[in-house]
Amino acid sequence: MIGVYVDDIDKALDFYCNKLGFEVEHRYDDCLVHLKNEGPPLVLEEVKESNELKYPGATQVVLCIEAENLEEEAARLKELDVEFVHDHPQRFPAGTYMAMRDPAGNVIELLQFSKE
Repeated sequence: MIGVYVDDIDKALDFYCNKLGFEVEHRYDDCLVHLKNEGPPLVLEEVKESNELKYPGATQVVLCIEAENLEEEAARLKELDVEFVHDHPQRFPAGTYMAMRDPAGNVIELLQFSKE
């Protein structure tokens, strides 16, 4: 299970459910939501203060989501006004990735692993 702190639970739910495809498993009060998907479940927890992350280059946990076709998935998300850190796929030793930010500024990477 992965915990994600957000500063607006409703904006976070719109992003994670309507854009990334997570589903609400259970809502606890107005500040904590358990989400499910094909991978590990997420728990969104609303906090009072946002934090500016320094990405890349600073230690932090980054949520990664595997994509079969990175460019198609990035184009779909851009149509939904998702804020990307990169304009085009970036290379890394295992394939390519593009980073985006959720409404609270948390970084999420879409990864496409090489078939080689």
